[in-house]
Amino acid sequence: MNPVHEPLRTRMVTIPDLYLQVWWKFMNNGDKRKVQRHIGNLPSLMEMVAWLGLIGTMVKFWDSDNMVFRFGEVEMTPTIEEVMASYESVGMCNKRRFQPDTDLLFPKTWDFAEIKEKLSLVKADWMDKLPGPNIPLRKLYYRFGRARAYEKFKEEFVSEEKWKETRPLAFAICLLGTMVFPQGPNYTIHPSVVMVTHAIFYGVGYGSATKYYTLAPMILADIYRALDKCQSGERFFQGCNLILQWWMMRHLIKAHNPEEPDPLRRSDQFAGHDWWMYHNHCNKTGGLKFWYPRLQGLREENVQWSIESLVVTKQMVIRAEKTPYLIFAGLRGTRPYAPDRVLRQLGGKQEIPQIVNMKKFATDHENGRVSYTEDIRRTWKTRRVLGEPVPNRFRPECSKDYKEWLKKSLAGTIEPGPNVPHIIADVGAKHQIRLHRLQEKYDKNELDHQRRHSEDAKVIAQLKQELRRARQCMSELDDNMEQQIQSVERFRHQEGARLARDHIWANKYAMWEEVSIAKRAKLGEGSGGA
Repeated sequence: MNPVHEPLRTRMVTIPDLYLQVWWKFMNNGDKRKVQRHIGNLPSLMEMVAWLGLIGTMVKFWDSDNMVFRFGEVEMTPTIEEVMASYESVGMCNKRRFQPDTDLLFPKTWDFAEIKEKLSLVKADWMDKLPGPNIPLRKLYYRFGRARAYEKFKEEFVSEEKWKETRPLAFAICLLGTMVFPQGPNYTIHPSVVMVTHAIFYGVGYGSATKYYTLAPMILADIYRALDKCQSGERFFQGCNLILQWWMMRHLIKAHNPEEPDPLRRSDQFAGHDWWMYHNHCNKTGGLKFWYPRLQGLREENVQWSIESLVVTKQMVIRAEKTPYLIFAGLRGTRPYAPDRVLRQLGGKQEIPQIVNMKKFATDHENGRVSYTEDIRRTWKTRRVLGEPVPNRFRPECSKDYKEWLKKSLAGTIEPGPNVPHIIADVGAKHQIRLHRLQEKYDKNELDHQRRHSEDAKVIAQLKQELRRARQCMSELDDNMEQQIQSVERFRHQEGARLARDHIWANKYAMWEEVSIAKRAKLGEGSGGA
């Protein structure tokens, strides 16, 4: 069937819960500043109008193997810097000066007892009566959103001071749980959102040190996962479709006279998004028939490669030391991230990217346990940055080799993988990758050798013990035979005694032969098992 005539099946967040809007509207300014200090301008997502047709059409262009959109003649993908630029506020920047958020956040395993502790609750019988693990938004609104909620539910809280202190956290949990990490269309909140939001607000203590985190990698990983799942047939988009919509439109509409943003200011990108769309004559009601031909025919010159609000620095993350990708843990799964395919979005010159198989890192969390945690930490710890950007990032640069490679790649005439010629532009990176693979092979062989040596040592020890027992048995047998021979010597003058002595010697040699056969058979079994 022609994709234009296929119905859109993707459902997503369209409007916020009315109680959440009322909560934010009547929140005092002090609590609002506290919320914006930790999660930036994400509350302004409630002012955006969702474009279902755009997101549903974008799903059809998603390349789940390489984590990029392949529109017409271009490749694009959201980056952590762009996601950060969408919601970052001045309060977040000030917080970062004193509490650097350079570590990656992992979703923690949870239980209701710990959730009660995070929300300063001493009694919450309603949690035990929930039909499932998800928490309804309105249960939290009734207890934290209303101005006089403490008077009604005071037996559930530690104290009134703790209740007041927890109100901004509870609002952020509801916002993130229904708008950024939505669980479904019925405004319920995944329990892991409580743990993640608490870590964003208060950090996580490790002994005497406290680490602070940013949400951008987790938001990006969940967007990637939602695109994968919807492309595979799932109906609900369990990612922040509004941030994805903002990102797509900022690249689709070219700025006439783009200027570098003031690095000391952070404007609210979501608050004026709908007006900006209306100003640029965008068709928000367009469905698949409207968006599919436009995305299918997208050309390089029609793309705003570098978003105007993005503050480009030398610290743009583009790869890990030994791999051309990083791995991020989302709320529900892990996804690889390969920004070296879209360097023009980050203000760099695009060269032929290094292509590797990343599919094994696309996983879902099982019982709250994150897969590949060591790989995630290692790639982030050894991350490499862009360095010096191009002189004018609004005039993107790319090599001729890259254009030829992309044309063949989009046409499907080359096999993506490490064996494709000319796909590695960085010779140093190529040698590092080869060294890394040789090191892994050496480590594997070393472990195999140690395992075999340990098994051989056990077999040798067992054989030595059996040999000692056999020698002891032979010694006892010799003593016994000697005693019998001496007893026969006493009657050597008797004919019967002489016959008995010959019979004993014959028995002795027969027993020696049987013991030797048994010994050889045992040694053969030991060497075969080793």
